[in-house]
This record gives sequence, structure tokens and C-alpha cells, in this order.
Amino acid sequence: MVSYRPTSGLTQTELRIVRLLWQGHETREIARRVDVTEKTVNAHISNTLGKLGYKNRAQLVARVLGYSPE
Repeated sequence: MVSYRPTSGLTQTELRIVRLLWQGHETREIARRVDVTEKTVNAHISNTLGKLGYKNRAQLVARVLGYSPE
């Protein structure tokens, strides 16, 4: 699981959203739980993918689960 470290480059909100993705929640449910719009959730996910160098959510979740996304 991705955890917060100052060197991770992810914000607390980005980490929370990654955790919810890992748990299998869809964008609408994540938005409800974090109390933001779906558009904002998608922006956070896009930022996270860019920071970590992944192309899509599947690669991100695979990495969180310990699989190499290559």
C-alpha cells in the first residue's frame, strides 16, 4: 500500500483516493466519500498518475497491490 512520505510527492488527498481505488470504489463513490465532485476525483487521479509515472488506474492499483505494472 502506498503510504504518505514527504518524498512520495503525493498529497494526503491523493493518497486517500488511491486507497479508495485500491479498495475497489468507483469514481462516484470516491467523490461521495471525499466530499468532492467526480471531476475533482479524476483530477487527483490524473495528478497521481503523472507524479508516479503510470499511464492508467490499472497500473496504479497493480503497483499498490505489489505487482510490477510493466
